[in-house]
Amino acid sequence: MPHFVETFPNGGYMDMYQVMKSLQEIQFNGVVIPDHVPSMANDPRVGTAYTIGYMQALLQRAQAEGG
Repeated sequence: MPHFVETFPNGGYMDMYQVMKSLQEIQFNGVVIPDHVPSMANDPRVGTAYTIGYMQALLQRAQAEGG
């Protein structure tokens, strides 16, 4: 990587939907957590809530498409 910048799941180097889809395909049954979440609205909880909601939506989409 050229350098590290905190970013939300939809703005990083990885396609997070493809990550969730791959985890679904191998039937991963572990924990996925956000790390280094940027601040949003001057409150770190807002960025964390956004990130967790985004990750849950990606997982639900991958599960729905995977059957």
